[in-house]
Amino acid sequence: MMTWPINSQSRIENRYPDATSSLTSVIIDPGFIGIPDEYTEAVTALRNNVHAMKPLPGLNRSLLPGEIEAERETDFKKNGIPLYHQHVQSLRTLGNELDLPSWGELTG
Repeated sequence: MMTWPINSQSRIENRYPDATSSLTSVIIDPGFIGIPDEYTEAVTALRNNVHAMKPLPGLNRSLLPGEIEAERETDFKKNGIPLYHQHVQSLRTLGNELDLPSWGELTG
């Protein structure tokens, strides 16, 4: 939410039209907060408590920030990154303009 005001003033329109939000992450060394094992236990308890919560209307589960992205990363590593037909076509067009073969042409 901290980046929304800045992003809204950008001159570039529809920078990432399929993005669902604009967020800022802060990474903290657990040792700075306290004993790492206690921190890990607290985070595990927090995750378990969030997962046990009743989801908001219209959602099928309660998650912490980043969990959907972690699931997608695992899926993409296994199944590849899905691309819209229009994106694939624009990559082929660009490849043709640059006289580069497509993946299918390379793999036979």
